[in-house]
Amino acid sequence: GAKKIPVTFKTNEEIIEECERNLSEYEDEVIRISKRKQQITSFIERNHERIKNLSFLPEINTSMLRHTDSLSVSLGIVRNKSLPVLRRELAKKAILSVEEVDKATSLVIVMCNRKDFSWVDSLLHKVGIDIIRFPKIEQKPKIIVEAYEQANNILETEFEDIQLRLNEISALHYKRLEVIYEELSVLKLREEAIQKMKGTSAFCAMEAWVPKKDSER
Repeated sequence: GAKKIPVTFKTNEEIIEECERNLSEYEDEVIRISKRKQQITSFIERNHERIKNLSFLPEINTSMLRHTDSLSVSLGIVRNKSLPVLRRELAKKAILSVEEVDKATSLVIVMCNRKDFSWVDSLLHKVGIDIIRFPKIEQKPKIIVEAYEQANNILETEFEDIQLRLNEISALHYKRLEVIYEELSVLKLREEAIQKMKGTSAFCAMEAWVPKKDSER
């Protein structure tokens, strides 16, 4: 089992007071920077996903791939086995551009009249399109990717700084927290014992001194 940490006898109130006093020194900071760490991780993952999506796009200004008052544009990745169905169904209602990504999938760009968008969108989802979403920045994909990569570099530096601070807090307080954990474990055992006693018709409590060498027994 886990190694026990020796602790001195304290009342429940003393244990709780000590726990609150110690945690008040750094709890707020740990919670705040831990939340920021999670937020950074989420931002980096989102940026990686957008970089991946942008890598599929042709090197044209993204404004040309957006809806207009009269034209709807859909972009996404589909399985190559779905292409015959798309070509047949879209032949009279849309313009379909296809660029192979690999042996199994292709990028499709579908342009249609706004009034036909609902029907086209329904068809695309029926064949299992993975819609590509990109930010509302009117630039070529390569330039947008570079901006996301720079943002991730800044976020990763901040992430490393936060991790260093968490390591520092851990080094400063870990031993003390071990003692607090052990004391709280003792408090929990006491409370469990009291609850069990409440369910019995009679019990006996004994307080006595024993030699330290026999305490484990």
